[in-house]
Amino acid sequence: MSELQLSGLLFILIGALPSYLLTNYLEEGKHLTLFSGWYPSKIRDQDAYGSMLCKGVRMFSLAFAVLRILMMLGVVANDMLILIGTFVCLAPLFFSMHRAKRLFGK
Repeated sequence: MSELQLSGLLFILIGALPSYLLTNYLEEGKHLTLFSGWYPSKIRDQDAYGSMLCKGVRMFSLAFAVLRILMMLGVVANDMLILIGTFVCLAPLFFSMHRAKRLFGK
């Protein structure tokens, strides 16, 4: 197993999988107040706001895992591609945060 494959596997096991599972736990148990910056006084519909945030974190986790699988397969092996891909994976998360604030914030 090469260094690139090992690092891709570790990123999946330590980064993508726990964030995906934690998001499922937060949404199923309605523990949405554990999100950073959660102010109920600034949110009109807390369930919809939390659901949209959870969807964004899930999409980030899946995009991050796909990037790391591609890294393990050797498709993405350039350092600059890995760095750019990591920042691109953050796009769904920031988009859902912005959209949730715009639609359900006060």
